[in-house]
Amino acid sequence: KLTDLLPDKLAHMSNSWSKFSAHFLALHVLHNQVIQTNDEVKIVPKISLLSLSTMEDLLHLSKLESGDSAPSDTARFGACVHISHFKKVLACCGKDYDANVVCHMADNCAVNLKVSRDSNIPHVGCFSHLLNLEVQDYIARTPHVNSIRDQVKESFRKFRVSNCEMSLLRRFTHLTPKTNNDTRWSSNCHLLTQFNRLVPSLQEHNQDPLAK
Repeated sequence: KLTDLLPDKLAHMSNSWSKFSAHFLALHVLHNQVIQTNDEVKIVPKISLLSLSTMEDLLHLSKLESGDSAPSDTARFGACVHISHFKKVLACCGKDYDANVVCHMADNCAVNLKVSRDSNIPHVGCFSHLLNLEVQDYIARTPHVNSIRDQVKESFRKFRVSNCEMSLLRRFTHLTPKTNNDTRWSSNCHLLTQFNRLVPSLQEHNQDPLAK
């Protein structure tokens, strides 16, 4: 059914992440879907998941097909493995990677940029990632904001590394300290917002004779 829905021209979007010792790769396609009702015809954008695999599975299948030895650590997660997988998945859907894909949508890491260069397909970067770079640059250029953020991080750090301190804090609130994520632009806002919510409880904690 999905094969019938995919148009001749489509954008594909890939995402990869690690969980424990496994590295995952997901492939989506972005396309328009025509929905026809009694009164009108609507064209709505749609994202369809085509595949979700671990890189180890992809490498194992590639090795079985080619008979080659295992690739080096550098090549295991390289652009050639990604491109080979994308071509196989799209071929199963009756689409040709070189002829039907108009752009590659992914974050701005080196392997994704190389996938686009090697495939001669335009790369559309992750705007959330670009926005995060701008936010990080602003914080670095604004000393008082940077100082406040670092002080809040240090204030929260002792709770995150000490079960004793965390258990004492739970006597005063159900809220927990957060940490910022360097790849998420909104995490700095969440960090400071959580600190404001925790200020009364932190003050009570600091007055507790059991607190360090």
